[in-house]
Amino acid sequence: MWQQIGSFTIRNRFWLLISLGILTVLAVWQATKVKLTYDFAKVVPADDPDYVEYLEFKKMFGEDGNILAVGLQSDKLFEKDFFNAIVELNNEIKNLDGVDKILSMADLYQIELNEETSKLELRPVLKGELKTQHDADSFKIVLENLPFYKDLFYNPESNVALFAITLNKQKLDSKDRIPLVKNIESIFNRFGQEHQVEIHYSGLPYVRTIYSSKVAEEIKIFTYLAIGITALFIFIFFKFFSAVIFSLIVVVIGVVCTLASIHLFGFRITLLTGLIPPLIVIIGIQNCIYLLNVYHQEFRAHGNKMMAIIR
Repeated sequence: MWQQIGSFTIRNRFWLLISLGILTVLAVWQATKVKLTYDFAKVVPADDPDYVEYLEFKKMFGEDGNILAVGLQSDKLFEKDFFNAIVELNNEIKNLDGVDKILSMADLYQIELNEETSKLELRPVLKGELKTQHDADSFKIVLENLPFYKDLFYNPESNVALFAITLNKQKLDSKDRIPLVKNIESIFNRFGQEHQVEIHYSGLPYVRTIYSSKVAEEIKIFTYLAIGITALFIFIFFKFFSAVIFSLIVVVIGVVCTLASIHLFGFRITLLTGLIPPLIVIIGIQNCIYLLNVYHQEFRAHGNKMMAIIR
């Protein structure tokens, strides 16, 4: 049977290569659509009792997986000009597409009694822009009389202020996550440079954005390194470029078809599946070396090129 398959392949090699070329172009088209997952891989079974309990807890109390925390420290925290700059920063972040809400010293609320309706209402602590240092001092006194916010959004002893930014869940689960977080980071970094303060970032959106960026970059780096190193080994073994070129063509087609199949079956690239392209390169080159060695052994045995290829 294998003899017949080999003979059929040799006789119809032109049309088979054309078909392979068309399939490769289609695979490249599908491979360009493969997406990177922006969530950590699930390693716990869906029916695990602890996981079910966690889902019930999250359903009742919500989750903070879409909150980006940004902190800064400055002795000028309650100075008029610096605090007004914080207000401008707060408003700039609030108006970004993808930001649902932001809480900071400049955007806090307190409960007040509405005398007309006799109901409690939430009203902003900051009534408007601070026009004088006296306004800033008065605002500081008002804030100190609201102990709920102390050590939560500001710390008067260490002069630390916190920004809690709630990001849109749909944006976080798409490719817009990276530019959104990078944009917020650039705005805060610009503020830090202008006022000589160090900015600190935390929260799952920030950590996962770094993770996603590194996975995307490292997939390319590992694949290129695998291709380069294995190509060098092929050239060392066979001493001619055609073996290197055609082996790499075979391997690259394998990588492209694999990425296309990942997309067609509805999967995304994760930290684990990101290892597939460089692994295919290494395993595929190994098989190419093996096949070329067997071909040369057969050819030396009887000198018939076609027979050596078929076998």
